[in-house]
Amino acid sequence: MIGTALCLIFPSCGEKSERDVILDLMNKAGALIEKEDLPGLMDLLAEDYSDFEGRTRSGTERLVKDYFQSRRGIVVHFLGVEIGEITGGGDANLEMDVLLSSGGAEAFRKLIRAVGDFYRFKIDLRKTGTSWKIRYAEWQDIGRDGLLPQSLPVLKKLFGL
Repeated sequence: MIGTALCLIFPSCGEKSERDVILDLMNKAGALIEKEDLPGLMDLLAEDYSDFEGRTRSGTERLVKDYFQSRRGIVVHFLGVEIGEITGGGDANLEMDVLLSSGGAEAFRKLIRAVGDFYRFKIDLRKTGTSWKIRYAEWQDIGRDGLLPQSLPVLKKLFGL
């Protein structure tokens, strides 16, 4: 009750920080991947998007479509995330560890501790209007030993590793 009253007096108290909005964007991307929602995922990319191998939006769309066609039951676990500077000009970057798995049921993967593949993503974002878009991405397959320090507690909580 008091919190509601304060938010009426100070409307900005209910607003999310830019960091929270960026984290929400990454969570949305993960949910879209799990749903294999290619159009929704492509909507998160800026018009001038490119990746570390020079793919544009259309090239990335083909890559993701092929990924979706070759895997079923995709599960995305975000482990550690480091958000860099968020500039007043609307640029931001982040680095995050992601665990991707597919195939058998998630419960079975947990049981046998076959967790999937670890990736390190580096992403540049640009704020357009009120929303953030992904302008650039690079990723690499990493082993468990290459994870960010904040990824390890999350991994342990998820899989007991």
